[in-house]
Amino acid sequence: MPLWRRPAAALVGMVLVWQWQQLDQQLDETTQAIALARQEIVARTPPPPAPLLLSEQQIVAINNAIGQLNTPWPAVLDGFERVVSADIALLQIEPDHRRRLVKGVAEAKNHQQMLDYLDLLGSVAPFAGAMVTRQEVNEKDPNRPIRFMFEAQLDDSAAVVAAQGDPTQESGVNKLKRTADRLRLAADLWLHRRGPWGLVLVGVIGMLLGFAVIVMPRLDAELAAEVATLNELQVRVASNQEGSGAAAAPAAASAFHYHAFRATLPASEQVLPSIKAVLDSAASHRLISTRAEYVRAHDAHAQVETLQMMVPVNGRYSDVRRWIEEILSTQAYVAVNELAFKREEISLNQVEAKVRLTIWHHPARPGEHRHRIDAGGVDP
Repeated sequence: MPLWRRPAAALVGMVLVWQWQQLDQQLDETTQAIALARQEIVARTPPPPAPLLLSEQQIVAINNAIGQLNTPWPAVLDGFERVVSADIALLQIEPDHRRRLVKGVAEAKNHQQMLDYLDLLGSVAPFAGAMVTRQEVNEKDPNRPIRFMFEAQLDDSAAVVAAQGDPTQESGVNKLKRTADRLRLAADLWLHRRGPWGLVLVGVIGMLLGFAVIVMPRLDAELAAEVATLNELQVRVASNQEGSGAAAAPAAASAFHYHAFRATLPASEQVLPSIKAVLDSAASHRLISTRAEYVRAHDAHAQVETLQMMVPVNGRYSDVRRWIEEILSTQAYVAVNELAFKREEISLNQVEAKVRLTIWHHPARPGEHRHRIDAGGVDP
């Protein structure tokens, strides 16, 4: 090997080492500047407010309300519709979000039809099994059907597929082994023909090239990212902005859900418009409603008020379902708690349904109504 190549390799190595030292020094200086900028931002940031601490009763009450509002009614109704039978009359559906199940009441002509229905219901989505809890013969009906109560468990599990080995990965390993064998053979031939110094020089040149191709670009990219971070922090310091969420203490998860829940609720003035929207929607779906019952309540733990509506309607089942889906899609603070049916005969499509709804809303603030009256008064 010509002797002039050795000084050339040494010169290239010195240049690469000098560039590496320069990049490393710039990276250290940028990191220190970032730390100083963050300290200045933290010093200007006011202390975060104390996190909201909720009692166990408040958490239970809020989770109860959220669970009612998030009941997956479309999926539940889909499951019951998949097992519709002319021999089974579904009379009542009542989700129990705390136990993650749906309680129901139905009638069958005999025991076998009851058991077949529950077996089929427990095998369709979104259910993971169904079991009878009580049964009795309906003596008031001349056909004496079996009226039974049941519970259908909601399925929350997700199927996990185990990862299997990839045959292409094994072939890639074999190719890598063959390449290593070839390189080792080439090195042996070089050593045999040109002696050890030529091989050492080639190795040094290869290391320098690898350093230039792999290490230097990584340092450049890391330095560019740090410079971008420093520029952003300097802009925030110059504009006197407060610290980001990284400097502030994170809020408790329960407090976050509490505020999100309360932000969803309407003011008390929206209760009457909500009632009108529910009744107007029933009429638009050709459902006949001749009466309705209302019960107001106050939840001290959740600090909200509720208005429970019991609305009987007459019409087709498909119209009842579309009515419920419209309520849930347009009224985010209305929960459907129970759906009951009454049929003259099992095979009839016309049903008398009774729907129990709950409207969640903020309580009226003390003196709010009086303030509105005083503001609208006219001096004599």
